[in-house]
Amino acid sequence: MKKIDTLFLKQLYLVFVFNLLILFIIALQYIKFLENIDGFFLKPYLIVTATSHFFLIGALPLLFSILIYFVTQSKIVTKTINIILSVFILVVVKLDATIFEQFRYHISPIVLKLVFGKRASDIFQFSFTNIVLALLFIVGLVSLQLFFYFLSNKKVNQNSNLRLKPTLLLFTLFVLLSNVIYAWSDANYFRPVTQFKMSFLYLSINS
Repeated sequence: MKKIDTLFLKQLYLVFVFNLLILFIIALQYIKFLENIDGFFLKPYLIVTATSHFFLIGALPLLFSILIYFVTQSKIVTKTINIILSVFILVVVKLDATIFEQFRYHISPIVLKLVFGKRASDIFQFSFTNIVLALLFIVGLVSLQLFFYFLSNKKVNQNSNLRLKPTLLLFTLFVLLSNVIYAWSDANYFRPVTQFKMSFLYLSINS
């Protein structure tokens, strides 16, 4: 059995962090529709809940890739799976943000039926340009993943003692804090906080 390469695991984590930054940029499309978030308490909560929300979504490719690595012991297979899953997550979140921006709905079976159903052409019109742009977007994301691997590999090789646990602990703390605050707000009907569940994809599905 091969020895687990901890430096490679650190590289996977750094790629996850880079992708998390992209998710934060996409999150701006959701945030601009929130109402009454000018309070001193609400702005920090917005940062905490957005971070924890997209941390959970972005962590899915990382966790599955680590599992694949432990099973296959192959870096090539793991990187390939990680790139595919990361691109998939980014595409889904971007698509959901775009749909939410235009129609105030998240991706759901009903929305998918409207898009791909028999009468989809009555509502949505996909031109050749739209298809080309979508393909270029996916190609761009794949290229970005390769660039992230290049950067993470360079960073890990420069500093093999790179400590990543503090960031993981911070993300975990944000998740716990966000859920505690939301539970209190839901119990007390505090809408400036409870409105978040309808803005973000994962929260709206699980509410």
